[in-house]
Amino acid sequence: MTKYDNLVKSISEEAISITSVAVDTQNEERKSLISKMKRAVGVDMASTAKWANLVKQLTHEGAVWCNPSSLPRFWQLDMTEGPGRVRNRLSPAHITFAPRYLKPDHRDKIGKVNFYFLLILM
Repeated sequence: MTKYDNLVKSISEEAISITSVAVDTQNEERKSLISKMKRAVGVDMASTAKWANLVKQLTHEGAVWCNPSSLPRFWQLDMTEGPGRVRNRLSPAHITFAPRYLKPDHRDKIGKVNFYFLLILM
């Protein structure tokens, strides 16, 4: 047994070094893939934000391509507070609940377009 100790030791060291090289190579590939994915997601998010901003600029209430049925028809208290922590302003808002929770004579105010538009935004 002792005559093969040196051979076993050298084979074990060589196997360890080969395994180390293989693990390092895999880690580099993994890091490269993760960085590529991060860049792709970043570019996608940036382009999505630019498109959303462009749509917002072209379809607001005073814009050329304004769709009146997609504008909010309801009002809510603005988050801006005045003196004494009182909210004095109203801001336009989309309704955030299903029409079935409204009284029957007010359900027609929502309209199908607004409710489906709201579902897309959520």
